[in-house]
Amino acid sequence: MLVILFFLVVMCSSSWTADPAPCCIPQQFKARMYSLTAVLTAGSTLPVINDDVIELTYDFTRQQTRQEGQTLIDPATGARANFTVYNDYKNHQTYTIKGGVCTQTALNQPLVPPCITANFTYGGTYRVGSSASNTQVQIWSGTYLGTLWMNTHVSDQNCAPVSVNFFGDAPDGSAKLLTSYQFLDVRSDVTLHESDFRRPDECKHVDAPVGK
Repeated sequence: MLVILFFLVVMCSSSWTADPAPCCIPQQFKARMYSLTAVLTAGSTLPVINDDVIELTYDFTRQQTRQEGQTLIDPATGARANFTVYNDYKNHQTYTIKGGVCTQTALNQPLVPPCITANFTYGGTYRVGSSASNTQVQIWSGTYLGTLWMNTHVSDQNCAPVSVNFFGDAPDGSAKLLTSYQFLDVRSDVTLHESDFRRPDECKHVDAPVGK
């Protein structure tokens, strides 16, 4: 009986493992990203939906991102239009270029940090890929900015983002949000420079920002 009890204790102890600690990706990276967002502005009954394919440049140290992408403009034909977005989180400004015209707007939310938020809960793992070559993915979820429910899926090996999803009320109460980002080809072995975020001439002389 003692032998059986000892065997059961050993088996239970070896099968239990502590949850991993929240991880961090490098503070600079580039990635290809698929973005699907729905925004229902307060007082409106129809959400604005955007389906975008984006080349993302992310720099948490400089508090800047650049997005070069194509947004879906005709679901029937799949036609897309080019755009570029410079987000300057340090100075709270967004510069959006469409059709050669630059529009400046206020940027009121912070840049999503490179580390899993400390209060997020670990939700387990799953694997993506073939049986011969696959990656284990961790799931983390919790409240973000006080009003949004967010879940983040990251690679178990290097914390590279796989997907980020959040929904809920915007922190300022201006809209309801539903956002999903899917990441491909995340490259963290990059060195970014100020020139990576230098705005083109059409953004150097724009009207005063909207909403600021």
